Amino acid sequence: MTKPHHWARMCPKCQPKPVAHPKAVYCYDCRTRYRRPAPPCKRCGSQEDYWSNGLCVWCHKYGRVWATSCKFCLCWGVFRQPRLICSGCHDRRKRNPGESPCRTCGHAGSVNADGECRLCYRRRRALARLEGGDVTDNRRAEAIAGGHQLFIDGMEHKLALALAGPKPRGRNKFPLLHPTAHNSRKAPRPGAITPVIHRQPVLFDLPRVMERNGRPVPIPEPPLLDLAESLEAVAVEYGQHHGWKTSTVRSVRQGLRILLALQDTPGAPIRASETSCLQQYSTLSRPTRPILDILAAAGMLDDDRVPTIVAWFQRETASLPGPIGDELGVWFDVMRNGSTIPPRQLPREDRTTRNNLTYALPAIRRWAERHESLREVSRDDVLEALRGTGSRRNNILCGLRSIFKVLKGRKLVFVNPTARIRTDQPNFRIPTPLDAAELQPILQSPDPAQAALGALMIFHGLRPLQLRSLKLTDVRDGRLCTGRLVILLATQVRERLASYLDHRARRWPTSANPHMFINVITANRTTEVNYAWVNRKLGILAHRIRDDRILDELQATAGDLRRISDLFGLEIASTMRYAATLNHPDLDADT
Repeated sequence: MTKPHHWARMCPKCQPKPVAHPKAVYCYDCRTRYRRPAPPCKRCGSQEDYWSNGLCVWCHKYGRVWATSCKFCLCWGVFRQPRLICSGCHDRRKRNPGESPCRTCGHAGSVNADGECRLCYRRRRALARLEGGDVTDNRRAEAIAGGHQLFIDGMEHKLALALAGPKPRGRNKFPLLHPTAHNSRKAPRPGAITPVIHRQPVLFDLPRVMERNGRPVPIPEPPLLDLAESLEAVAVEYGQHHGWKTSTVRSVRQGLRILLALQDTPGAPIRASETSCLQQYSTLSRPTRPILDILAAAGMLDDDRVPTIVAWFQRETASLPGPIGDELGVWFDVMRNGSTIPPRQLPREDRTTRNNLTYALPAIRRWAERHESLREVSRDDVLEALRGTGSRRNNILCGLRSIFKVLKGRKLVFVNPTARIRTDQPNFRIPTPLDAAELQPILQSPDPAQAALGALMIFHGLRPLQLRSLKLTDVRDGRLCTGRLVILLATQVRERLASYLDHRARRWPTSANPHMFINVITANRTTEVNYAWVNRKLGILAHRIRDDRILDELQATAGDLRRISDLFGLEIASTMRYAATLNHPDLDADT
């Protein structure tokens, strides 16, 4: 079975053009041997922009499309039109056949009964409206004395339709696209998706208005219908594999067509920031996250979103003096991206970067009131910021030491004022047990997810991270395999897990998420739930339930540290922290 021409093999050198013929490797412009010019177009005779099958890019049905200007009236925005003529000139040449010089500009072309070409006719009409005092005409910008004002093809008709608003038609009261454009009952046909490598710059970068007077603005069909259909096919297949609802798939398909119709460069990768315009619709739901997933899966996503940690850093350091902000920017870049020049450093987690800067910022803001740069900070300033004892002093010193260590390595400060300053011994939190009355409602909860989570924490003391990353395949033969631990599940835990799995199968029967615990958001994805969901579902901080279980085991075994270390996967330091509670007066059973 032969493939249609819109699936033609692209040239590996220049990418946008197909190969010269089915057996060729490159296009006519990129051939290394037996190079010869491309044949003229069989339809229009053009010697340029040859595409495939004897036709140029403008005459071929599946040729690449970009905007150009009309060769008669010079209006911009002509796409695949016959012989590169706009719709206005095409209609004028039908009504006024033949060519003669214009009486105003002298340009040879199709003229009307007054002997004027289309460009001069539009200018004379605009001047007449301006002189008549018509201030409501949106085309009066063409009436500029001293020359011709160019325009965009079909813009006056589109502006008139936009100002008039959409017309109600039957049930579809607010049509967003062409009536056949969002018909999601028809299965889309998959095809090749090849983003273009160029971008068309815009003259004015203005925010898009998607609603006017509470009604959606009508949007035309995408210029590349084959690309839209291919993206819809990816959305349908992706939705089937991830258990999406039919309504979600339909909304994603509509959102993709809207984004393709609003592109300044048809066929270019869609920026993630452009999807924000879909949130302006108040009448229909446009899911942004699933659309981004589809674009990423199809290779059509240009992720230009600013990471959360970057936006937070810019907001926190905006009020600092310029030199201090620049020095913190150097430290921030090294912490996030690492350093390959001495002194080398591996990238740190965003969590570590945020914690260090959060503890160091109060001292830096006080220094900014009397210093212009961090190189002016002395050891006395650091000791003044470290007044007090306890873990807060250690955290502040840790944050300042991280900043000055990087700046000293980059030779932005002369000395490290945090050197040879000793830290106090950290004060570890003493684990405390819970009341049985606090745990009983969790086990007897009518919510299957809460009961299953509580049973795993109360009986086996799993870490919150283990609960979040738990897979469906980790529970087998009555045992739980997590990491290096193999836990024999209690009978109460097995019953609650079975009840939760039945609830999950009824609620999300087509979900492809491999994790054990999912919610409304992660059911359509493959990611795990977050810490906030676990704590909110339990009603108690998860680490407190784990501490209670370890303390109970420690009391029952009379301080067998080897047993609790093997049973709960604890290291020596953590084991000693729990062992310190054996003779604690508040936890002593005899008192």
